[in-house]
Parts: sequence; structure tokens; C-alpha cells
Amino acid sequence: MSLFRKRDRAHHYAKQTNLPQNWSTFRKLRNKATSALRSAKRDFFKDLSSKLHNPKQFWSAYHALCSNRQRIPHLLTNGSTTAESNSAKAHLLNSHFASCFSKSHTSSDFIHTSPKSSTPRLSSISCSSEEVTRLITSLKTKTASGPDGISSQMLKGVASSISNYLPSLFNLSLSLGTVPSDWKSSIITPVFKAGDPKLATNYRPISLLSIPSKLLERIVHSKLMVHLLENNLLSTRQFGFRPQSSTQE
Repeated sequence: MSLFRKRDRAHHYAKQTNLPQNWSTFRKLRNKATSALRSAKRDFFKDLSSKLHNPKQFWSAYHALCSNRQRIPHLLTNGSTTAESNSAKAHLLNSHFASCFSKSHTSSDFIHTSPKSSTPRLSSISCSSEEVTRLITSLKTKTASGPDGISSQMLKGVASSISNYLPSLFNLSLSLGTVPSDWKSSIITPVFKAGDPKLATNYRPISLLSIPSKLLERIVHSKLMVHLLENNLLSTRQFGFRPQSSTQE
């Protein structure tokens, strides 16, 4: 920034004096500042391209670059009137998101195949204090918290204390087959996808659940994957969402 200030001062001084040597000094500083700016841009985009393999880092850098992001504009309702207040926008988006979900589709609507009698079954799932502690310490500090306001940084700070209590809560939930109602609540964030930003239909909901509920999900996922892999129950053609597997050669 000091280089650009020197350039601006040199330009101001050259305009005042209108002397050839002062204009020459200004042009040198101008060229030097332009070169430094181009170099900084090259370094920035080089660093940005190196983060393409990590979507979170990429979008963090992208949003930093586009810091002039606007909030959700006034939304159109019924094609003519607009929802201008935050409350009106929230109600309109909520109605749209709710309309995309139908309770008529239940488990009975899908085809079920009875497993063979010889197929190994996972009779129960449980977790230990060591597993919960490992999950908590592996949490990213920037993970968004849910409606309970409990952040990942807070959990990491008290990991040694709550690791004796969370497993009991998780195991009770797993044995009863129920989840605390608070863990089913989430903060819905509308994300614009494409098209006209004034139309609610062009937004998609992102749910921010409480972090303890995410830990329980990870435990169930981990146990299920171990069971499926150890007993060779996944199809050899199943590549999506599997470690060290890809649909690309």
C-alpha cells in the first residue's frame, strides 16, 4: 500500500509543478505499482487454484474475493407483489421449501428385498468414550453450530470432561431407537443457485444441525460402513461416497 501512496503523491506533485523530472518519477512509480499489483494477482490466483481440491478452502477464498455479496433481495410473490421485510422473505422461502417435501412418500412406497438368512446382520450399535473423544478432537474449529449454539471449539475445549457423558447419551439413543427432538431441529439457510434472485424457487435450503447430532451420525455411519465392508455387502459397482473409490479412472 505504501507503494501506491507514493505513486499518488508523486502524481499530485507532478501536476502541481508540471516539471519533466517529476513526471518521470511519477511514471516510474506508476509502472512499479502496476507490476506489483499484477504480481499480487498472479500469486492470489495461484494460491486459489491450489485449493481447488478442497471445496471449503476454495469457497472461503472466493467469498473473500467477492466481499461485496448482497443479501437476499426483495422476493416476488404471486408474480407481482414483493416480500420486502426479512420476516416476509423468511415466510415465503419457508413455504417454498415446505412445498418441495411431501409426507406421502413413506418407506412403504419403496421396493424392499428381504435379506438372505445367511446375510450377516448388525444387531446393535454402540460407542465408547475413546471413540467420542476422537471424533470431538477431529472436529474443525470453523464448523457451524446448530440451534443449540454449541460450537465445535466449545466441544473441543471440554472434550475430556464430556467424553464420559456423551457416550451414555448416544448409546441410550441408539438402544431406544429415538433421537432427542432438539437434535432434529436445524437452522435453515437459503442459498441462491441460479436464475433470477428475486424468485424464491431459485433458492435451496441448507440445514445446520447441532454438532452433537452430527457426532451421532458419524458413529452410525462408521459402524455401518465397517459392517458392510467386512462382510462384503456392498456391490463391486458401488463407487460413490466410498473411500479410495472413484467413478473416474
